[in-house]
Amino acid sequence: YLAPEKEKQLFDLPVTFTGRSASAGKTNASVSCQLEALRQAEAWLFYGEVDCLTFARRDLHGTERNGISTELTASNRVWQFETPAISFSGKSVTAELKELKPETTYFYRFLVKHDGGKSWDFESGSFTTAK
Repeated sequence: YLAPEKEKQLFDLPVTFTGRSASAGKTNASVSCQLEALRQAEAWLFYGEVDCLTFARRDLHGTERNGISTELTASNRVWQFETPAISFSGKSVTAELKELKPETTYFYRFLVKHDGGKSWDFESGSFTTAK
């Protein structure tokens, strides 16, 4: 159906995520992600108490309000919070989170955008705030 080189392109992403890490205090956390082959970019960290799909919260328009979009964007399926855009260049990005709940497990996932496109990290990370 597709030539081998075209099939390979289906799996090429504009950003390659090579690792993630987090350290948390009682009400704050620092979350980092390592990236490969990246130029000037923006990143957003999406996070919350539920591990979610790669959907950002958005307003639904007319016909979406009564259809499947309502189920897909339910509060337990989209990320509770997101950081403002973080501009960076290089091979890593870090987000600082504040006003977190103590003794709570948070899940997170980065979305990165640059002139080559945008990509979600394939996997979510997690951390638990201190007591």
